[in-house]
Amino acid sequence: MYSQNELDEMSGKIFKVKALYAFVASHPDDLAFMEGEVLTITNSEYADGWYYGRNAAGKEGMIPSSYVDPLPPSMPPPPLPNKSEYYNSGGDMIDGASTAYENAPREIGVSYQNTRPVEVSALNAQLNGSSRNSSYANQMNYNNVNAFEEDSTVVVDDDWDDDWDSDDDSSTVAGSTVLPNASSSSKAGSNRMSSSASRSAVDPQEVWTLPNGSQRVNVTSNEDLPTPSSERGPGKGATSKSGSSKAMDYIMGSLKLSSDPTEIITITTTSAGPYWEVCPPDKIVKCLLSDPTKQSKLKGMKKFLAYQLTSSLGRGGNAVIVQRRYKHFDWLHDRLKERYPIVCIPPLPDKQVTGRYESEFIHKRMLRLQHWMNRMSRHPVIGRSQVYRHFISETDSNKWKDGKRRAEKDEFRDCAFFLTVKIPAEPLDLTAISGKIDRFTTFALTLRDKLKVLNGRSREQAKLHHTVYKQSFSKMGVALKDISETLAVDTRQSNVALTRAIEFTGETYEEIAKLYDAQPSNDSIPLCEALHEYAGIISHLPELRGLHQGAMNKVKHLQDQEELGRVETEQVHQVQDRTTVVTYSVLAEMNNFQSDRDVDFSDMMRDYLQQQLIFYTNITQRIQLALERFDAPARPQSAVNSTAGSFR
Repeated sequence: MYSQNELDEMSGKIFKVKALYAFVASHPDDLAFMEGEVLTITNSEYADGWYYGRNAAGKEGMIPSSYVDPLPPSMPPPPLPNKSEYYNSGGDMIDGASTAYENAPREIGVSYQNTRPVEVSALNAQLNGSSRNSSYANQMNYNNVNAFEEDSTVVVDDDWDDDWDSDDDSSTVAGSTVLPNASSSSKAGSNRMSSSASRSAVDPQEVWTLPNGSQRVNVTSNEDLPTPSSERGPGKGATSKSGSSKAMDYIMGSLKLSSDPTEIITITTTSAGPYWEVCPPDKIVKCLLSDPTKQSKLKGMKKFLAYQLTSSLGRGGNAVIVQRRYKHFDWLHDRLKERYPIVCIPPLPDKQVTGRYESEFIHKRMLRLQHWMNRMSRHPVIGRSQVYRHFISETDSNKWKDGKRRAEKDEFRDCAFFLTVKIPAEPLDLTAISGKIDRFTTFALTLRDKLKVLNGRSREQAKLHHTVYKQSFSKMGVALKDISETLAVDTRQSNVALTRAIEFTGETYEEIAKLYDAQPSNDSIPLCEALHEYAGIISHLPELRGLHQGAMNKVKHLQDQEELGRVETEQVHQVQDRTTVVTYSVLAEMNNFQSDRDVDFSDMMRDYLQQQLIFYTNITQRIQLALERFDAPARPQSAVNSTAGSFR
């Protein structure tokens, strides 16, 4: 007989994962683990972006899904023979049936002993010989899609698991055909239960929980930890060459490219320091997301949401409209991180595994995507980039696919990006600049810690709204209504008015309780989301310092070698020149961060306080209405002196 855990593992409810990064628990419900540790997931939909599982010691807790990667599934056992053929009605085995039961035919080609799963090597051999697929990840994804087909109540949306989902497949809406969908090649190897590292987790380590309690997002506390998305090349699930190694290829001049750049990025010098060349306000592209529509393909087997994206890049300044899915935004996010490694690309809004077609979720995610697009359009580098403009304006399906493939094969991605940067002629004091970059990074990390505290306080405030404040006003309302019911037995005209006034006051307090419960979605949650976005931006800043510091270390090493006569002076000068390009780029992005921060924090606090003002004004107005119910003329003198009651 199988244990319940074994049955769950066979069905895919329980599966094993391997930790990509170490995770430090910052909440009692979290499960800490080390890099490379194997964990068992017992609930893959515990919360948005979080699993629930246990370690080898049996300790259980929440596990951030972006920190782990599913291990190849154990081979499920073949169906057991029908035991009714070997047992009588009393449950006893028929004479001679024992041998027949053990020798009963199993699945062809599978050797099974003691009903335990086959070894991984056997699974490797079988998958390698399979004509359907030869990779664990794709096999897992294929099975996951089939599992969704069996449950019509769950909808597959935005997953990168359909590597058979080509650009030629048409999407259908109410019987009509719309633009073909872009290929999901850049993430075909990821499992649907894993949250994309570029979305729900900026960089691992710290836990940031949104006020609703179910959404939890991550922010790194390890400045040297690379983001998973930055290590993945297009269409590959394996880790490619590290960013620092690629940077050294550029610094040492060993990059070999077959074409000239078609996109030049200019840095200018101002009184405040180096900046990316500013795009004139009338040239900044404008985008508008609207009309999220449910669509399907493969005869309804694959369902998703598509957004209408309107941009100002049409001919003659006219608007142009395209349709894009969330997976396309995810594709764009990855391309931008690859093509512009120096730019702080904020994370996309979290993806929801279940309930993704609830109207509130659809509306809020569209607003978050709109905010993300606005930030990208404003950035002086991204707003002008070819891949970004291709994404928001290309309507022809064939040109869209061609442009997508060109972006995925762009030779100037990663640190080859620096070959496209044009810097001012003024030299830099690299040693002095290093101190400035260090001080800025220290400031940014301190700001990140303070933002985390603010995030926690905002969560606490939201929790009070959902619990203490709501319950307190609700109970007060019930108590007042109970009083009004008691007073209702007195039918005097003056008492009827009083009874109704008290009842109205009770209803007012119950309405205020509902206002308290709903308010966090207007102020605390948007504030947490803004803090989450900034945490994602700040998490990239230490990487900039590391990039500059690595280049400076190489310069110093070559200078030492030059003194020993082992390196030519010309080579040292060339490395210094390329280091200057890196330094100018780092300074330009840091200064851009500072400029945006001034505006963003002002907007963030203004929006929060405006919502607070609306909230308390609404409460004040409702209490004022209740108070007016009690306005009455002065009592007659006779009534004051009378001691007679109404009940005789």
